[in-house]
Amino acid sequence: QSLIFSSSSSSTDLKLFNDNSFPIVFKLKSSEPSRIVSQPARGFIPSHSSLQCQLKSIDNENPFNLVIEYASIGNSMENFLTQWKQLKFSEI
Repeated sequence: QSLIFSSSSSSTDLKLFNDNSFPIVFKLKSSEPSRIVSQPARGFIPSHSSLQCQLKSIDNENPFNLVIEYASIGNSMENFLTQWKQLKFSEI
């Protein structure tokens, strides 16, 4: 799918959904990280919940790729960044 930034606005909202019965962690990555900023760029989404990210583009003229990586984790939000770092590539 595509996100389109209009010429009059350099930002758009992206809503991430977790329809699973378990929590997930996510990380937004871009092929051009110097051209797009996301707030938040990584985080925790409890089961059956959603989270809204604001994306700001520095350059609306040239296309770039945005990838959302996610994985299931334990129920603890407290150490989700540590849990993310300990994941194996096959778990993402």
